Amino acid sequence: MIVWFSVIALIGGLQILEEPQVLGALNPLEGLAFVARHPLFAFLALGGVFLVATGSEALYADMGHFGRRPIRIGWFAFVFPALTLNYFGQGALLLRDPTAIENPFYLLAPDWAVLPLVVLATLATVIASQALISGAYSLTSQAIQLGFLPRQTIDHTSDLQVGQIYVANVNWILMVAAIALVFGFGSSSGLASAYGVGVATDMVITTVMLAIVMRDHWSWSRPVVLTTAAAFLVVDLTFLGANVTKIPSGGWFPLAVGAAGFAMMTTWRKGRRIISQRLSAQLPIERFIGSIVEHPQQRVSGTGVYLFQEPGITPPTLLTNLRHHEVLHQSIVLLSIRIAGRPRVPLARRATRHDLGEGFYQVVLTYGFMEELDVPTALANIVDPKFGFDPSDATYFVGKESVLVTDLPSMAKWREHLFAMMYRNAAGADRFFQLPPDRVVEVGVQVPI
Repeated sequence: MIVWFSVIALIGGLQILEEPQVLGALNPLEGLAFVARHPLFAFLALGGVFLVATGSEALYADMGHFGRRPIRIGWFAFVFPALTLNYFGQGALLLRDPTAIENPFYLLAPDWAVLPLVVLATLATVIASQALISGAYSLTSQAIQLGFLPRQTIDHTSDLQVGQIYVANVNWILMVAAIALVFGFGSSSGLASAYGVGVATDMVITTVMLAIVMRDHWSWSRPVVLTTAAAFLVVDLTFLGANVTKIPSGGWFPLAVGAAGFAMMTTWRKGRRIISQRLSAQLPIERFIGSIVEHPQQRVSGTGVYLFQEPGITPPTLLTNLRHHEVLHQSIVLLSIRIAGRPRVPLARRATRHDLGEGFYQVVLTYGFMEELDVPTALANIVDPKFGFDPSDATYFVGKESVLVTDLPSMAKWREHLFAMMYRNAAGADRFFQLPPDRVVEVGVQVPI
């Protein structure tokens, strides 16, 4: 990347030396005069200006884990000067030769250097794409934790960095989508339109969400929130308006993808809520334990861990297991997992445990949406001599729900079918919660929606 930015700065700087008058563009009065003379054209030109301004956000996304100082140094000391020299160099080239508008970037270089520059640009693109790929992995993982996407197999590729992950399904989707986009659009201009509309819309959404955070989480006063958000929205909406004209020429694609993603995520969240309601309409755990006291069941050694979302409700897997095998473990853990609305939860607040009597324990594990879910380790870390959890002596019972599309009032029929398909393709609970495969029992449950 150092070679890449150095080269584009060099070829741009050489053109500036030949046409130094291009530096007059640094005078903001020139821009204001252009807007005054050609207001409509200047507004439409913002769509192109926007593409110049964007791209830098990839630097923040890719270097965010290093902190603010490295980003500032990298941007102000190296990346920003290099980009400025290159763009001004393209302007200088166009002043001298307006026909170079067909490809001003590569025409900055002499003929013999075009092919090496293409190779260098390709390498830089591959490197820069890592920001997109790693960001997609992180966002997918967080969406799963927050209940907006079905479970996926997440491989942790580092023993030291918890956020270094690989999601195979996302990787394949990105690859197929990238190839399809290149062949589908056939030109960089169409892709540029899609990119401009996508990023401009994202900026507006980000500003709106920032206002919500400032008001609801930072407790800022309403006038301060409105003033701050309005300042950002003036810029964001201006850029979005300038990019609206690009929707027919390719800008429709990110809007379509966003709509599809929104439909999938809301369908999954609502479907999970419906399933939870269907399964929660069961026996309260206090009544179940009371029935065990009145009608004692045979108990076997070891610990049975039953994963179920709703605390205080008898897991359907427990009822099914007792109905078929007529035995209970000596110690039974009813486990619920909660995902907090913050990235990480201190270990001291990871687990809450309640002794329900008769060998039953209700445990709730709370994780941040950026943390990996390691259920056996979390249970083993509960310090309580009465609890005495031994991972090597535990059997984990998880529900294997089969979703049945019915005429019950819930969602639109197409959303029910979409949810059922997503549910069938969700990854197993054993890998997602890092349960030992040889100690997991899946209990089938049919759930109508």
